[in-house]
Amino acid sequence: MTTPSPAFQALLDQLHPAHRAWLSAHDESEAAGEQVLLYGRADIEERNTSYEVQRYAPAFVAVADDSGGRQLMLRIDGGPRCTSKAWGRTAPARRTRSR
Repeated sequence: MTTPSPAFQALLDQLHPAHRAWLSAHDESEAAGEQVLLYGRADIEERNTSYEVQRYAPAFVAVADDSGGRQLMLRIDGGPRCTSKAWGRTAPARRTRSR
């Protein structure tokens, strides 16, 4: 069974009990339908790290994606439970001077 880092485990511990139970039973990610991929324990930390979820959406943990650039995220700070976010460019583009 994959074990997340202690810091990321602290985030997972804040998820809804039903999702924590799902994660404890699924080490590998699992397809839900034709496009949605629910992250298992082996992938969830890497996906959140790669998309810098805690930097740009610190109140959320990404738990799935639609294979097209949208993340399904669950809230961990007690607010509305779920949101979907399209990850593209999350920082302003750098402008270069033309000569």
